[in-house]
Amino acid sequence: MPSTVWYSCSPFGTGDIKTGSPTITISGGVATLSVAQASNIGCGDCIEYASTAVYIAPNRLGFDSGGTTEIKVGDKIQGATSGATGIIRAVELTSGSWSGGDAAGYFYFEQITGTWQDNETINRIRPSSASNVATVNGTLQGNIGNGNTQFVVKTATGGTPSNQSSTSVTSIHHEYASLKDLEAGFTDANHLNSTDLTSSGANVIVHACCYYDHSDYTGDTQNYTTISFGTTDESHYFFVFTPIGGSESINKQRHSGKWDGNKYYTAVTEGNCLHNSQDYTRIEGLQLDGSAGGYNGLGSGYITYFGYSIVKGCSSQAIYASNISAALYSYSNMLYSCAEAFDNEDSTCSIHYMYNCTAADMSTDGFIRCVAKNCLAYDTTGSGFASLASGSDYNASSDGTGDDWGTHGRANQTFSFVDEANDDYHLASNDTGAKDYGTDLSTDSYLPIWRDIDGEDRVGGTWDIGADEYVTTGGGGAIINQFQKSNLGADLFNGSLL
Repeated sequence: MPSTVWYSCSPFGTGDIKTGSPTITISGGVATLSVAQASNIGCGDCIEYASTAVYIAPNRLGFDSGGTTEIKVGDKIQGATSGATGIIRAVELTSGSWSGGDAAGYFYFEQITGTWQDNETINRIRPSSASNVATVNGTLQGNIGNGNTQFVVKTATGGTPSNQSSTSVTSIHHEYASLKDLEAGFTDANHLNSTDLTSSGANVIVHACCYYDHSDYTGDTQNYTTISFGTTDESHYFFVFTPIGGSESINKQRHSGKWDGNKYYTAVTEGNCLHNSQDYTRIEGLQLDGSAGGYNGLGSGYITYFGYSIVKGCSSQAIYASNISAALYSYSNMLYSCAEAFDNEDSTCSIHYMYNCTAADMSTDGFIRCVAKNCLAYDTTGSGFASLASGSDYNASSDGTGDDWGTHGRANQTFSFVDEANDDYHLASNDTGAKDYGTDLSTDSYLPIWRDIDGEDRVGGTWDIGADEYVTTGGGGAIINQFQKSNLGADLFNGSLL
């Protein structure tokens, strides 16, 4: 039963960014500040007081007895009585087990709607339905995005901080100035104090929370950022992501499906934008820019989950797999202006999965030697798809030279995008090449997904092909077109109104 650990990084630096001169009190792992915070803070940021450091975690909800369906990261749950919903960022068990039907602990949220009621039944509604998975135990803790005075806090090793009577806050700050610094520093004696995340070591899941530079929007420009620190397994891993506002940060750190220089991004002048050499790493919501000399966007030779991200400008591949014996799971990514979208450069591979990804403006090929489903290849000099592994299907390309299309493959298609000239590859309302030609992957046995690159729910049995799902309605029945979604989606689709 791993605990959760939260550390932040930002190219803004590690200076004090607190609002006012607050005092802090802590009771049961929940900190209350006397001054509402308005700075660019949230999960992973450090609050210092009385020579003590605690780290902000997302809003959380206690749960106890229920059924035997395990709730996982990315699931969407709903209160049977209140109708409140929440999308899971992390699950922390404090006792029991899912298999025994007596799991108890906390759900940490990336998004919530409504007000949860104590003792109400919790159902899972995405990616698939399951009834009575747990019962609410208590009320929502933390109010990020709703007053900003109360925060769930954890110790550097994932524990519950000691209760604290009112005392002055020394500083609130991002813990590291770059993702590279975070990866190199979080195992030291002042933080986790272990390179082993598994149950035989620290017994934690480490969350690396990436923030934009809220001064001049400088990118994270450290070269050769490699994730490789020690020991992980399927239940104890390193999770790199951009907080999306709502339940986990005051301001949204993530793009809205189109490159945004005012959100977190990594730009390099040489090497890979990011290289993963650690099994089971999860990476979500990043922007990787290799246009100044970067070779690959994401490089990996290990089990890796990579989603909701944008990769551009790489002289080689947007996503590169260097070891065909380790699975790579890529979902809802936008890849453009590189040499190639993906190729494992060895053989037809049935353990590299590309689901609902868009590749555009590639100087050579699109998706090569992988399992590709619901993928879109546009304006590739070579083949949009080639040497695909068994199981590939529902892909669409603007060329007709690819092979292994699958029964529902679509060659020689014309696609319409919101603003191709400015690299906005959201589907336009008049698209006839990708809209409604995909298939539902929410129950896929290898990679069940249910959201597009904007965080929008893909509903119904017929999905769109590519990273984007075209929508015509927003919350509350308001009519919204795809242009509005791509530009205003920061708050409407990835914030409290989802």
